Amino acid sequence: MPMDKCELAWKQYTELRKEILDTKQARIRVIGYKITLVSAGIAVIAAAFSGKFDLVPLQTLVIPAFAAVFFDILINSLTISIKRNGCFCRDYLEPILKDCADWPSILWEEFMIQPGVKEQLAFIGNFGLTALASIIAIVALFYPFDPYISTSLMILLVVLLVYDFWTCLLPDKKEKEGFAKK
Repeated sequence: MPMDKCELAWKQYTELRKEILDTKQARIRVIGYKITLVSAGIAVIAAAFSGKFDLVPLQTLVIPAFAAVFFDILINSLTISIKRNGCFCRDYLEPILKDCADWPSILWEEFMIQPGVKEQLAFIGNFGLTALASIIAIVALFYPFDPYISTSLMILLVVLLVYDFWTCLLPDKKEKEGFAKK
């Protein structure tokens, strides 16, 4: 027996909301791993370096910085997935649900695109940790300065940082442009 469009839209909407929640939980876990591993990496390298200069080269502090950038790229891909599902709900399913139920106000995804609703604290916190790890790494590359190793690692880190910053802005840009044409 075929479902009517209202029932089908509601089922798809609830399944996509579940998927959004699952993806948000995965993103939270990845952020937790990032904070733990990047902080611990910096601490372990700094502790190993502080007592014995020949034990660990200070340039190894670039490893947590690179890890932070790669964690950010993974986090941003999860954010894009969340926003893509939300945009589909807002653009395709919520209009059907509003028509079916004669909804008196806006639905959740429509509410979320209003000015002043979004917060930027997550972006600042997430990219801030990456920037902090990168600053520590760049400073460490100057002591001792090896023109070949330090310069190449610094250039690679700066390029990845710029790319990371761009990917942090990408989910909002994608949402504004729309993921697909109607």
